[in-house]
Amino acid sequence: QKYKDLNFFVTEKVDYQSVTFFLRKMKSGMFNKLVFGVCSRNLWLKREDNSLYWEIARKYNIEKILRDHYKRTGQELTIQGEQGNQSVQKNKYGIKEPQMWIFNIVENRSNTHFGLKEMLNFCEQNSLPFVPVLDKNFKLLPTVSEMVEYSKGYSMMNPSVKREGVVIRHISGGQKI
Repeated sequence: QKYKDLNFFVTEKVDYQSVTFFLRKMKSGMFNKLVFGVCSRNLWLKREDNSLYWEIARKYNIEKILRDHYKRTGQELTIQGEQGNQSVQKNKYGIKEPQMWIFNIVENRSNTHFGLKEMLNFCEQNSLPFVPVLDKNFKLLPTVSEMVEYSKGYSMMNPSVKREGVVIRHISGGQKI
C-alpha cells in the first residue's frame, strides 16, 4: 500500500554470479590515489589474476571506462552486475563465452544510485550489456500472489529457460526504495 502509486522498473533476475567493479580515491601514505577494484560477492580481489572476475574486467575494459568517466565527470563509480561463463551455474542460459550484465551503478562519494535511464545511457555509451528490462513503468500489483505470478516466465536471455525471477526497483533522486 505504501508504494502503490510509485512507478518502478522491472528487470530479469540473471542467475550467474555477482561481480562488482569500482574506482575510488583511497589514502596511500600521505596522498589520495584512484584505486580500481574488482570484487566477488564477498571479497576484494586485489591482485589481477586469471579468474572470471578479472577476465570480465579485461574483456569489457572496465578500468578504462571508470577512469575515463572520472576524468570527464569527477564521479567515482561502482558498477554491480552478474557474470557468467560456460561453467557457472551449469550455464543455464547457454552462453558461448564469458559475459556480464550490469544491474546497478552507484556514485561513491554521494552514495547515489543511477536511475534506469542513466544506467542504460552509461551502458550504451560504453558498450556494456545491461540486464534485460521487462518493464520501464510498472505499478505494484495488489497482492503478493499476483506479484509472485508476475515474476514467473521465460528468460529474455534464453527463451527456452524459465527465468529465476524479476527485480523490481524504484530510484528517485539517487535513492532506492
